[in-house]
Amino acid sequence: MREDLARAKLIHAILLTFNGTPCIYYGDEIGLTGGMDPGCRKCMVWEEEKQNTELLNEIKALIHLRKEERLLANDGEFKFLDTAGNENIVAYQKYNEKRSVVILINPTDFQQSFTLPVDLKGRTLTDLRTKETTQVGKFELGGYQYKILAFNH
Repeated sequence: MREDLARAKLIHAILLTFNGTPCIYYGDEIGLTGGMDPGCRKCMVWEEEKQNTELLNEIKALIHLRKEERLLANDGEFKFLDTAGNENIVAYQKYNEKRSVVILINPTDFQQSFTLPVDLKGRTLTDLRTKETTQVGKFELGGYQYKILAFNH
């Protein structure tokens, strides 16, 4: 469980898509670890070959999405989506009168499916990370994975 890259990515996805101003403590972006006092925070690792570039690139991509899609920042309204029947999924929507962004989070280590409780008739969903489009509102999420989906009203 410790130093789990998939969980670290998931935590940053939540941090960078939720309301408020995200705060990334130095070294989090490269997977810097620590322990109990006095080792609660190590010195910054500056050698790139010792940094977790996969985590760094994931966080850079999320920051780019947050800048590109204003609803991922603090624009618009926020609401949690009904996950009845699948309590292990976390789902929330950020929206305004013209557009919605839905974030689906699987905080478990097993695959889950989730159907958006949103009428998608005549709408196309775009996965903001992969740029893939669909008109189907049912999604499969692997363990510790997330999706960021957008559609126009």
